Amino acid sequence: MTEENLNKAIQIKKLLDYKRKLLEFSDRTYVDVKVYLEDSCSHERVIITDDILNDSAIKELKSQVVAGIVLRVNELHEKLKNFRLWQ
Repeated sequence: MTEENLNKAIQIKKLLDYKRKLLEFSDRTYVDVKVYLEDSCSHERVIITDDILNDSAIKELKSQVVAGIVLRVNELHEKLKNFRLWQ
């Protein structure tokens, strides 16, 4: 394995480790999803509270976020596995 390939594999592994920690954190019971609207020009923000979005909507958003992280973890794992097979 060349030094360049080794560096690529290390970067993939670091990203995979980060995403795994993020997944572990995001799936905790007391971790909430905060939603806000932001004006991209003035960067003014408005927080959307649970009186606008009900609890079930917030839970659905959290499950979508967790599912997205799981998908990315699986993709990175496959990429690293395939990287090792071809090097």
